[in-house]
Amino acid sequence: MVRTVDDRLHKNSKTSGETWMGSRWDVEKPQRRHPTRIAAGGVALLRGVTVATLRPTERSKRGKMPTIRRLTHSCLLVAADEGTVLLDPDVFTWTSGVVDLGSVGDVQRVLITHEHADHMHPEFIKWVRDRGTDVTIHANSRVQELLAAEDIEATTANPAGVTSEDNLHGTLPNGQQPPNRAFTYASVTHTGDSFDLAACGDVLFLPLIVPWGAPRTGVELVERLGPKQVIPAHDFYLSDGGRAFIYEFVGGAIAEGGVEFVPLAYGDSYTV
Repeated sequence: MVRTVDDRLHKNSKTSGETWMGSRWDVEKPQRRHPTRIAAGGVALLRGVTVATLRPTERSKRGKMPTIRRLTHSCLLVAADEGTVLLDPDVFTWTSGVVDLGSVGDVQRVLITHEHADHMHPEFIKWVRDRGTDVTIHANSRVQELLAAEDIEATTANPAGVTSEDNLHGTLPNGQQPPNRAFTYASVTHTGDSFDLAACGDVLFLPLIVPWGAPRTGVELVERLGPKQVIPAHDFYLSDGGRAFIYEFVGGAIAEGGVEFVPLAYGDSYTV
């Protein structure tokens, strides 16, 4: 099911080749970041922050649950009964060397929320497509158009087990708001770059430091939607100390509402 808004999606999509392929994300190689590895169980304990710490016995009682692996920035792998989905294969994951791409494993579906290079990188997408046997790529119509110019076929239809919600990207400093599509798979929601969501799954992949919003706005989204867990997103340009600092503030704020904060380090995973 795809929830849509109106024609503003297309009126606000002013992005051209020079702003998505020629952005600074592509011409400047990102700094290598090596965040501290997460402690046993796939989570790190921060002072004053409630985090997910499900024991194996608890997981088994709940049945088979999705396994979530964070690569970098906006890139997420979710493995569930219907297969493995890669969300937002971004330029940081592709170029930084922080995560060994050979460890990504088999991917059946690629979901792309919007057109910016820190969420979609054509070389990364082609690599995933070409190494698989039945990989399909799913996105909104604007991303579909841009990928076609790169000889990448994408569909606007959702794959089995995936729902989506169309909205607008948060307002950028230049006033632009390209179309954004939030995806939910196995009750894990990737917001893309928007806080304008009507619903989410049990786990929310939440942007923290963005040029179109503030951490408090993200906390308000959590309070409004009520997920059970939150994983941080959109933080590659922060130092290790900067990430720990913002994780503690955001994690502490959402813990007041009973929401667990799961501060996955790059490359780490956990089973819900």
